[in-house]
Amino acid sequence: MSASNYVPSEEFPTYEDYRRAKQREYKAAWKKRNPEKVRVAERVRQKRQYVSDFEYAERMRAHALKTYRADPEKVKARMKEYKLLNEGKCKAYGLIYRAENKASVKEYKAVWAKRNSAHVNNKNSQRRAQCARATPGWADMESIKDVYMEAKHMQMHVDHIVPLNHPLVCGLHVWENLQLLYPVDNLRKNNAFDPEAYIAN
Repeated sequence: MSASNYVPSEEFPTYEDYRRAKQREYKAAWKKRNPEKVRVAERVRQKRQYVSDFEYAERMRAHALKTYRADPEKVKARMKEYKLLNEGKCKAYGLIYRAENKASVKEYKAVWAKRNSAHVNNKNSQRRAQCARATPGWADMESIKDVYMEAKHMQMHVDHIVPLNHPLVCGLHVWENLQLLYPVDNLRKNNAFDPEAYIAN
């Protein structure tokens, strides 16, 4: 693309026209050879524009809503497939998002719980029944209540060290099996249990 190779013509009357055409040709060839890099770069550009350009963000949201309403099952299936392929990435993003947007997440959960009160009540009753089944007669109920009161005061979660519901074990709802965790740590732990780590501790 050097000036020495340039010959004026009807298509390229000036060297600048010739140089631009060659640049477009090179870029097109590069994009064809590197589709994955192009896709990643486009996603980065879209995210930046989504944050900085309000009108663009509104158009994207409207388009996403239109696509969902046209075929909700197709969108749900695609999202489910993506989550299965990127489980770790989705969990990490969810933890970060919830930590950075506590107020909006809390509001969303409150609205969702109100709309799905039957589901919430059913899950809560199942959890209470599960705790009742896992509570032996010798359990110190006052100590257990103290743990929950402390958790409420410190804005932490009460976690069962040995889960009450797990394929390998069934822990007890007793003071000795309770610990306080920060919400983000408890959500990350979920129902996980490592027998080797438990025995080592």
